Amino acid sequence: PLIICANLRNLRIKNVCYQSVTGYQNVDHRRQGLLEIRCPNAKVAFSFPGTFAAGFFVHNSAKQLALCEYTRSLLESWAWNGIHLNLPDDWEMIQFSKDSRSGRCAFADRYQLRFELNWAVVDGPPDFARMVSDYKAKLAAEEVTDLRSVQHAPWYGVFGRENKLPISRYGAFFPARSLLLEIVFLWPEKQKANNAFEGYVMDGVRVPAQNDSALRQWRAFGIDATVPEDHELVECKVHTAYAEMLFADQKERCQESFLRRGMLSEWLDQPLQEWLESQLPQGYTVITRRQSTHAGHECWLLEARITRPVLKDWLWGTRHYQACAWICSKDKRLHMFSRIAHQSRKAPAALPDIRMACCPDHQRGF
Repeated sequence: PLIICANLRNLRIKNVCYQSVTGYQNVDHRRQGLLEIRCPNAKVAFSFPGTFAAGFFVHNSAKQLALCEYTRSLLESWAWNGIHLNLPDDWEMIQFSKDSRSGRCAFADRYQLRFELNWAVVDGPPDFARMVSDYKAKLAAEEVTDLRSVQHAPWYGVFGRENKLPISRYGAFFPARSLLLEIVFLWPEKQKANNAFEGYVMDGVRVPAQNDSALRQWRAFGIDATVPEDHELVECKVHTAYAEMLFADQKERCQESFLRRGMLSEWLDQPLQEWLESQLPQGYTVITRRQSTHAGHECWLLEARITRPVLKDWLWGTRHYQACAWICSKDKRLHMFSRIAHQSRKAPAALPDIRMACCPDHQRGF
């Protein structure tokens, strides 16, 4: 249950039901998509707006808006380039950058662009006061109206109206990776900028430092993967019922691929183990096959070795292909992880360390 603490006398809201110990006057159940519980000096509203996730809001007697807590089931967690954030689940990523040092991601709902994330590796924290002042002057020259400074520690920014659209821009520095982040909220023309919602999103932004295992989480397009820190995103393919992300180290001695596919009844016409073997790259010979079960997930694994080694195989070790695939019983999707890496001839054969999750029941690894 979600508990709202705003002088509401132990008022609790669970889903769209209510329990009140004292103080409520009347209740309107979902009238025009709105559940209202009025107390003597406050009002709680559960709303269902069409362009962003529903939430719990509190209006006090001064009509100030404060966001108590968004229902987590309507938020989706994203992790891109080691940057973690939570956004409404009907906001889709429509643009992305692969560069880990400088790039941009953009999200939109079915109506318009709603959110932008920009990052850049910098030498140290900037002078935010000067940066905001310069930014306001730049926007004023571009005829952006209603300009004012905004702040939600550690974020500093500017609000303004551009072509009548309310737009909030914020920046913050994250020393763990020396990253300067900028996030932009773009609101519909007839909707006011919701500072409480913006603050909730900003509070959820995280940039974890490198951990002991030197791994970084990526979570996008239904794929939840943990990738070595020294691997870069090489390719990302997304279309209907299909998402695939390919990572490689700088010398391309190791490549890892994470695949998620849906609509299985439309294309999967053979046993999973046979399909997995059909994905074997040309020039490789299967060494081992086996089956494993974890948390109710039946996984098929195989390992193969390059058939005709070339010079780089003699220098860096023979290329090995390792892969596993399973169908999640919860999301009904096919998940596949594969790796091509050089391996010393003296090293023992090892089946893949799977760092890919599909549902809460299935943690990474078999």
